[in-house]
Amino acid sequence: MLYRPIKSVAQYKSYESYLEKLLWIKEKSPSEKESTDSLIMLIKKWDADHGTVSSFIPVPPAPDPVKLLEALMKENKVNSSDLATTLGISQSGISDILHYRKELSGDMIARIAERFKISPDLFTKPV
Repeated sequence: MLYRPIKSVAQYKSYESYLEKLLWIKEKSPSEKESTDSLIMLIKKWDADHGTVSSFIPVPPAPDPVKLLEALMKENKVNSSDLATTLGISQSGISDILHYRKELSGDMIARIAERFKISPDLFTKPV
């Protein structure tokens, strides 16, 4: 089905209603998947243009900061000892973070972001 850009609140509500029905379908056909993607895109566009937030748009999960840190370390060939030195914490401190015994503080996230030249937002915003 071809969907047109949203021009009114009534059309927005109608699209939200249909999207809600589509989201309940566990095994979608290709046309249902295409409709879902189209409706999400159009509703997001309306929300961005009108300062609204649809409660029907699926929200991706927040990133796992430890998995992100591990990927950065692997990609940049940085071992935990080197990272501990960079962050100014002990080797056991890095171990605690990598084994989920200690959370990354905002200060550590800022230092990690600076070290790997990435945005600190990558640790907190949904993917």
